[in-house]
Order: sequence, then C-alpha cells, then structure tokens
Amino acid sequence: MTTRRVTIIHPWLPQYRVPFFEAAITELERRDIELTVAHGAPPPDVLDRRDAHSADWAVPLRTRTIRIRGRALLAHDSSKVVRGRDLVVAEHAIRNVETYRLAACAGASGAPRLALWGHGRTYTKSQTSLEQKVKARLTRSAHWFFAYTDGGARSVAAQGFPVERVTVVQNSIDTEHLGNLRAAVTSDRVATIAASLGLTRGRTALSIGALDSSKRLDDLVETGNLVAAQLPGFTLVLAGAGPLEAWVRQQASRYSWLRYVGPVFGREKAELAATADLMMITGRVGLVAVDSFALHLPIVTTRWALHAPEFEYLVDGRNAAVVADSVDVLADRVVELLRDSALVSALTIGCRVAAKQYTLAAMVDRFADGVSAALMAAPRQTFGNHEPGRANLVRV
Repeated sequence: MTTRRVTIIHPWLPQYRVPFFEAAITELERRDIELTVAHGAPPPDVLDRRDAHSADWAVPLRTRTIRIRGRALLAHDSSKVVRGRDLVVAEHAIRNVETYRLAACAGASGAPRLALWGHGRTYTKSQTSLEQKVKARLTRSAHWFFAYTDGGARSVAAQGFPVERVTVVQNSIDTEHLGNLRAAVTSDRVATIAASLGLTRGRTALSIGALDSSKRLDDLVETGNLVAAQLPGFTLVLAGAGPLEAWVRQQASRYSWLRYVGPVFGREKAELAATADLMMITGRVGLVAVDSFALHLPIVTTRWALHAPEFEYLVDGRNAAVVADSVDVLADRVVELLRDSALVSALTIGCRVAAKQYTLAAMVDRFADGVSAALMAAPRQTFGNHEPGRANLVRV
C-alpha cells in the first residue's frame, strides 16, 4: 500500500495542542498515513500568554504579516510542506494568505486537496457582511471540513457545505493526563497551598485563562467584589498571563480577596484546582470547559454572545452553572453555590461524567477517521453549489 501524505498547517503551536498532534501522528501512521505538522510564528499576544511551544517533529514556517486596512493577514511560507501531499488541512480563517492559494489550486493536477479545520463560523467576534461572505466562499471551496463541535458542523451545513464531508472532531485537550494529575494531589499538598494563599475551603473560586480583553476581567473583579461583600472568607485565585497582567497585579494589590498566581500548566493547574470549589469565568469560555471537566471543578459563567465553540459542552444544572449575562446575577449564583456544597457536588458529578466524553483519544479517533474518509472521497466536481441543509452529526 502506498503511504498517503497529509500536512496540517496551524497558525502557531500552542502547548495545549501538542498532545493531540503527537497522538494524531501516531494514529495516522498506524493507518499508513504520514502526517506532517507545520506551524507559523506565534503572534505578540500569544507570546504574552507564554504558552507557545516548539517540537522536533513539527516544521516551523516563516511567517510574514501583511496589513490591509487595519486587518493583519498572515502569509506562511508553506510551499515545501504542501508539495507532494494528498491532503492539506488548514485553519478555517480568512487571515491566512496561503489558504486562498490552496483553494485556488485545489482540483488541479498534482495539487493537494484542501480540508479546513476550525469553528465552522466566527464565534468570538463580530464580522462584517463582506468578511462573512469571504469566509463562506472559502468554506465551500474545501474538499472536507473538520468542525470543532456539533454547532460548528451545523453552521458549515447552513453555508452550503455538504454534510457528508463534515467531521466533528469534538475539540478537547489531554483530559486523561490532567485528570491523573488532579487525582494525584494529596490532602497535605492542598493544605499547604491553601495556607500559603490564605484560602478557606468552601469559599474559594478559581479563574484560569489568558489575561486579555476576551476574558472581561473588569467584570470578573466586579463580580468578585459583590461575592466578597456577601460571603466572608471568599477568595478568587486568578491564573494566567497576557497583555493585561500589569492591570491584574494592580487589582490583586488593591483587593484582599484576590490572589494572582501567574500562568499555570499541568501539575500546578491541578494543584490549584484541588484547593478551589468552583471556577468563576466572566468572559470567553473555550477549552477551559474541558479543563473544568478533567479537574472536576464546575464553571459558573454567563450566557455571553462571544463564547468559543466549546461553551456548547456546558449544560446548566448538570456540569456547570450558566446564568444571564449580568455581574449581579453571576455573583448571586456564586454565593448560592458556595453556601450549598450539595449543589456544587452535584455539578462536580456532572463534570466527571463529561470528562469521559470529551477526551483527547476521542478527538484523535474522529480526526483520523475524517482524514481517512477525506482521502478516499471522490473529488468535488463543483464548489459552492450545494444547498444549505442540516448537518448529519456523524463522525465522518
């Protein structure tokens, strides 16, 4: 059997994505498919978050930024990693110049097929009508689509993409590893961390994420103030890094109930989670939803319009608490939960159940099945002429 060759181009290599790529390379090799992972340089805001990574199995790409009317377009020098490939998987975004080149060449003799990977629609910011049209046209030019979530798959279908060429990968992180780290945290270690940070069991919330505008940190501080006023002994532990770090440090020096601990990964993240009763998030919820499941730490958040796709994983009253988009309502819900450990325990059970569903292994299997199906599928004869329909949310 001839080995088929696939390249996935990622805008940069985040730490959380490394286990997925490593497992995908291994699984596809088992299926006689060679996967090359290529990535661009991390943008400045990512460098601020301090979670960019490198790996000897990944191919770094020279990246050039092109600015047009205030928009930054990225041009990755990907010619070498796409030459001779059967399939190229590119980010579903209108900012990547090389994706348009791949779309224009798709179908030509010797050119790789193009698959897109991502949200399925723009979740986390508003778009102009022109941007929406460009993205929809790009979507319809693809041979295959890998959607992060069921909701993303429905959006792709609504744009006219054939549902039989959509794979829902069920975006996740290495929940098993994180769950094992959490299970290994001893009561003595919890007591040590709690003492060092001045935490009270039953009165502690944790917030983890990039320190940028998407997290609505001013709302987080306002909510914390409201909770602290009602609940003596309340403490919010805030972990992360980003462009607003100086502002966060200033707030932590101002409010006695706020602890800032910097960015945390792996064992440190698991240990902090073990000291807390719940997660409190006022801004964007994305893969932190999967973090909460693996850490058995339910999220309390709001129905904000700009959450990432993984917000779909949260079910109010089952594995999370989701309230109206109001700091007052959110604060009241946090107080209610921290006053009633039985409510928190019920949500924690839901997190444990969800942790078994949203796993890295499941994501790798779904992705590998989709790659295999994309390689076997007949070329699309025409692009953009499919009627919108309902997504059949099967694996491939």
